[in-house]
Amino acid sequence: MRKLLLPLLMLGLFLSGCTSQPTSPPPIESYEQSAAELFDEGRGLYDQGVYEAAIDSFNAAVRADPRYADAHYWSGRSYEKLNVTQRAVSAYQAALDIQPGHSEANLRIGVIYFKTKRYTPAEGHLKKAKEVNPASAPAHFYLAEIYKKQGKCQVAITLYKKALSLKPDLYDAKEGLAYVRKNNCKSKTRTATPKPYTKVNEFRGGGKALKDSEW
Repeated sequence: MRKLLLPLLMLGLFLSGCTSQPTSPPPIESYEQSAAELFDEGRGLYDQGVYEAAIDSFNAAVRADPRYADAHYWSGRSYEKLNVTQRAVSAYQAALDIQPGHSEANLRIGVIYFKTKRYTPAEGHLKKAKEVNPASAPAHFYLAEIYKKQGKCQVAITLYKKALSLKPDLYDAKEGLAYVRKNNCKSKTRTATPKPYTKVNEFRGGGKALKDSEW
């Protein structure tokens, strides 16, 4: 009897194990990219020259983190590459609203204003870019260009020289410096002041032709 009971018991345990419900796998969590990951993705696309896709990634980074100043800035750089100037300005301004001392955003928006002949706002942004990043050769150069147009020659010369000390191969600065020295700030040679005309009452000759007998 014992020999029969043991196999039956084992069979029952085996059948109970087969009928148990399988354990369900844990639910797969949905994965969302962080703002930093979206930004890095955008930078990679920008470096590849895929600017429209880069803008999508930068804008997605901004949606994930609206105060991501660098994402706004690089969105502006991408728009600039596509020659969509107004959107570039808006993106740079958004970066500056968050981080007023963003040197590169100040530089790029200043350059756009300079190229569109809005020299007053250009000067303000370029000054800020130079203040935050004194090693910015473009900031010195474009400020020099503004002062050249304003006839502030000595200031322009100083800024051109500084730009060239930072970037010796900046040929536009070399040309600007040579132009200002030659045309605007060259010392002028003083001409002799003419003597004032003095009326003389004494008769010193006339226009009459003399005859031989009158010599």
